[in-house]
Amino acid sequence: MALKETVSVVVPIFNVEKYLNESLNSLKKQTYKEFEVIMIDDASTDNSYRIAEKYLTDKRFKLFKNTVNKGLSGTRNRGIELATGKYIFYFDPDDLLPINLFELLVNEIKLSQSDLLCFNYLKFSDEFPQNVTSIVKKKEFNQIETIKLLLSKKLTPAPWAYLTYLDILKENKLIRFPEGKNFEDITYIPYLITHINKLSLLKFDRGGYYYRVNRKGSITDVNNNLKKLTREINDRVTLDTVKYEYLSKNYEQLTDEIKNWYFDELIGLYIEKFNYLYEMPDSANVFNEFRRTILNFTRDNSVKNASFKDKVKLQIIKNSLLGRIYYMYKKRSVVLIKSI
Repeated sequence: MALKETVSVVVPIFNVEKYLNESLNSLKKQTYKEFEVIMIDDASTDNSYRIAEKYLTDKRFKLFKNTVNKGLSGTRNRGIELATGKYIFYFDPDDLLPINLFELLVNEIKLSQSDLLCFNYLKFSDEFPQNVTSIVKKKEFNQIETIKLLLSKKLTPAPWAYLTYLDILKENKLIRFPEGKNFEDITYIPYLITHINKLSLLKFDRGGYYYRVNRKGSITDVNNNLKKLTREINDRVTLDTVKYEYLSKNYEQLTDEIKNWYFDELIGLYIEKFNYLYEMPDSANVFNEFRRTILNFTRDNSVKNASFKDKVKLQIIKNSLLGRIYYMYKKRSVVLIKSI
């Protein structure tokens, strides 16, 4: 029987002229033909808008423009409002898709009667793997099991690794991306999961989504910039805290798992950015505030079930001497690796 349900594909576009043709072509070549592409140019300053215009000869492609830069979250939220299909899918305009992805996803969401599909992805830099993907493994989970997968980091927070029903988003205005913040995927997926009954987790032979890495202009590229570092830490802590409070309120039966996840996120982020504390002296105030957040949480909440690694990291954060030793060890390790 022919598939007719429309997939709404939201494509936020900002200064990606180098990749846009290749990315949109991977959409246009989909073997599943029932889709609409909501292209939204987020006030690009390069030729991205003019490149996107060329695709309007295909009636499935629609182009909109933000008069001012709204960022990824604001642009995706606008895409949700503009979408008219049965399903919704997010696609970043520097990434690529295998040509039969939508066909496999629509067939699977109908067959499994799931509310949400999540699938694995493949990282690539310049060489695009041309093979057509296929499902090699599938598992199904209820809502509570899905939340546990998310907390254990066995489920990706990346919104482009999911297919779901547009009606779920239209009927629940909470399921939106936090505007004005980086790391917008931190809260979106938890909000979405709390409104589904069943998840299908798919494994494709080489990934169902091809995610480009090492592209210049990444929001996570700090480059010794105090302003960027401050925003990155503050945004991640703020959104992790929102996620923690939301999950704690809605899943009291998972209190311990939620606390352990939050503690692991805070500790992990601090240690991840630890080298900037010594290499950027002006960052001391940022780290002091971050440190207080962690210590306040550990005073008010038990971390006895935390991993041994997290407990060691906590001692590094508490003790300035241990911190200095750890920094010197990490710095020496990097130098040795570079010299090999």
